[in-house]
Amino acid sequence: MLDSRKDEASRSVIIRAHSPQTVSFNSLRAHGHINRAIFYQGVKNNLLVEFEHKDSVRHLLEQVSYFSDPGQMPVQSRLLYAVHSSNVYQQHSLPPAFIHTVGTKNFTQQQYQAADSISAQMKGLHKMRSLSDDGSRLRYFMCTLIEDMLRTTLPHCRVDPFGSSSNGFGWEGSDLDMMLTLMHKKQQNPQANFWFLTKRHAEDERTFAQQCLDVVGDMIRVLMPSSHRVSKILNARVPIVKFHHDITDIECDLSCVNVSGAKMSELMFLMGEMDSRVRLLMTTIKQWAKSCEVTRSHPGPWPSNFMLLSLLIFFLQTRSVPVIPSIRHLQALAEPEDHFQVDGVDYAFVTDVQKLTPSKNNQKPEELLLEFFHYYAHFDFEMNGLSLIEAATFPKPDSAAVFIENPLEVDHNISKNVSSSCADKLKDSMLQALRCLETKSVPNRDEPWGLMCLFQPPVEKDTELTWLDKTCEDNGWNHKTSPIIWRELIDRGGKGVLVGGASDFQEYVKGYYGLESHLTSYDMRLIAEENYKTKLETDVQKAAIKALSQPIHICFTAASTVYSLISLVASGQVFGPNTEICIHLYDDKADLSMTEGLKMEIEDLCYGIVRDIKISMNIEEAFKDCSIIILTDELPKQEDEQFKEWVERNAQHFTRYAAAINKVARKNVRVLLAGSGPINFNTFIMIQNAPTIPRQNFVASSRLVENQAKSVLAERLKTNTAGVVDLIVWGNINGNHFIDASKDCTVFYATIDSVDHQTRVHGYDGAIWGPPSYSVSAVEMVHDNKWLDKEYLEMLHQRKQVLEVAIKHETCSQPSQSHCHSWYGVPEGLVFSYPVVLSPSGYWTVVQDIELTEEGKEKLQEAIKDLQKEKEVIYPPPRVPTSPEEPTTQESAEEVAVVNEDATINEDVTINENSTKIEETHEALQMPTRTEKLEGGAEIEDTEKSGLI
Repeated sequence: MLDSRKDEASRSVIIRAHSPQTVSFNSLRAHGHINRAIFYQGVKNNLLVEFEHKDSVRHLLEQVSYFSDPGQMPVQSRLLYAVHSSNVYQQHSLPPAFIHTVGTKNFTQQQYQAADSISAQMKGLHKMRSLSDDGSRLRYFMCTLIEDMLRTTLPHCRVDPFGSSSNGFGWEGSDLDMMLTLMHKKQQNPQANFWFLTKRHAEDERTFAQQCLDVVGDMIRVLMPSSHRVSKILNARVPIVKFHHDITDIECDLSCVNVSGAKMSELMFLMGEMDSRVRLLMTTIKQWAKSCEVTRSHPGPWPSNFMLLSLLIFFLQTRSVPVIPSIRHLQALAEPEDHFQVDGVDYAFVTDVQKLTPSKNNQKPEELLLEFFHYYAHFDFEMNGLSLIEAATFPKPDSAAVFIENPLEVDHNISKNVSSSCADKLKDSMLQALRCLETKSVPNRDEPWGLMCLFQPPVEKDTELTWLDKTCEDNGWNHKTSPIIWRELIDRGGKGVLVGGASDFQEYVKGYYGLESHLTSYDMRLIAEENYKTKLETDVQKAAIKALSQPIHICFTAASTVYSLISLVASGQVFGPNTEICIHLYDDKADLSMTEGLKMEIEDLCYGIVRDIKISMNIEEAFKDCSIIILTDELPKQEDEQFKEWVERNAQHFTRYAAAINKVARKNVRVLLAGSGPINFNTFIMIQNAPTIPRQNFVASSRLVENQAKSVLAERLKTNTAGVVDLIVWGNINGNHFIDASKDCTVFYATIDSVDHQTRVHGYDGAIWGPPSYSVSAVEMVHDNKWLDKEYLEMLHQRKQVLEVAIKHETCSQPSQSHCHSWYGVPEGLVFSYPVVLSPSGYWTVVQDIELTEEGKEKLQEAIKDLQKEKEVIYPPPRVPTSPEEPTTQESAEEVAVVNEDATINEDVTINENSTKIEETHEALQMPTRTEKLEGGAEIEDTEKSGLI
């Protein structure tokens, strides 16, 4: 549909004319066959003419002239002006059969009155208000108009509509959201002899989008005819260029490469296609929200139409018989071509509506509308958030008035902008709507009913006095000129009746409560304003207290061995001094005396943010509802234990953890692995066996190795350890961490030979001094390649052993990021330590432009072999059969290995029963659930850190 609409738009022109009769039909027909014409009113009258072929448009534009005014910018576009001519050839106007008139239509009171049910009223309203075919053509024409302008310098760009203009929920007169894609088609040809020289801009997508839109905004303002009020809103969450186009009379928002917005439009279109009642309900709810001023036409702290649509979808998902399924269900039906990425995260949902089973819910639209208002009029927005992915509520993670998880950006709240007062107004308005529909649902030819009552606008300020006069007259009250109506509060014991103006109110209070006052209306207004200000301040205080009332649940395994780490978290240095935490201590030892002592010591220290401390020997009980889990288990290799047996023991241990996390932990849980075992491999096992947790939420630890390497280097240079920066650790941390070209296994490689990313030293007492920001190359200051290549790495290995003897236990690392994507030639799936850049908000990206030396590349390959050796203990590669009788699958090969005791493969590759179960739980879902960003966080000292990726 998108491509066909764009094709129609590219074969069209818009002509400004006083009326269709002033446009010469013969002049247009001379250039080609005309399919249709649409007459509409923007700021002035205009005619959209669609030709059968694009060549007709080209021929027409070749004959068009320019205005002679020197102040006019002589640009060529498909926006034309009809010049009146006395030429006989041009006198014939367009035939009426060609012309369609576009304009906003309203469902009249007579039509509401004549309907036989509220459902019929809803259908009539939807038919009248929804975006028409001709209105859609104008929006696609607007997209191609911008394309024409930009393609003079960006020949492969594309501008597509999204949002309400393409998801089926748009109205006539609604805004047009557009997405600019700079390179729509892949134009790279590796065999080409020449490439275009291009201008390089920012590395990150957001900055690049801001720079592009900055230029495009200027082009629209200067070059596009009929564009006005152009404003560049580049610091918004999604940067946009906003402008109004007079000829099409459309308010336009242009963004750059907004994949989330485009895919959300596809998802909402799919929701509307599943059941016709969805769009009927949304049209009614939008009209209701507009009439009672719940929503506004401009941004602010009030609900948006997209928020209302999200509320509606969640409501329909959670019926006893769902009208539409959860997004998780849509993801399960997705085909490989349905997968896509947003900010590096994998998502998917089925796009073929034919694959979905129709809903068995047979409720009428009016019944669902009534239930919708009832559901949210009594919904606890203060405590619960809404997840459209799972079609379930969850404890609200922050103090936002309303929290609706964005299904395509799970760490973003759709309703973040909504204030507490606007959220209260939303609930109050829904309660009033519910009462209205309950009392006015029966058709009545004599008085308003159904949607007529629902859409009655609120009383305007300039009519308050008239309304007060009538109300007081009906009740026999006397009052002064005050337009105030005082209402007894039902929740304070009142009857909920109107009691007139200020004087009558005081009389009423004296008789009812025994209180007497002689305040004037003016004084009472001042008191009311002061009370309102106090209430707002109180609401802020309550919100702050409430934020503390939902502590972060953090679990430590092997709790008795991580006292210093627990103290660091409990003191507020990690998540901030205002974020309360609940600590779970898990230990599977029979003697919990040390863990009990640790609990008592933390309690005695009276940390203000520690809400509770729990000790558990049950793994599921310990992990339940946790947002952070820190695994510090150490499974040291026994003297008589084979390497294969040690790896299998680690796999079984961490598979058990992963299964429990997958079952009971929060779906946005962050998991940190530390210790002296094969943590790369253990992280890989956790990712494979916790399929509902996003894999980027598993974090391994490599900081200790990095800090030890810095310490040895600083000792050699006689400088402070903190002055050594940008040292990079690669590969498998807790293996044989010794670099030697003659060795088979390489654990890490400290890269200090890169021109742009070499290790540098601040504060070095050398021949050249500079300010604190000045640094020198560590390689140049050491000036001993033999020491760097061999002795340096031997000292690192010895340092770890000496340290463990001195402190009587194995060392534990500090956190660093973990993932298993493929960079620098590392096979995808391996958990590998890469150089990363961390932002203050906690996000990380891999530094991908480091040029490694040939020696460095060889050492990386050795590290890869080391990791693959661990992985192949549990996941052996498939064998290639040497004969037709030989088994071809991995499972058959394993069976032969078990049976044939004399075969060599039996000694090296045999998979025991537990490790086979590990492989059976290998598959992982593609679509993550909610990713919650916690408040606070430790400071980031260096710009670049090493981490297991």
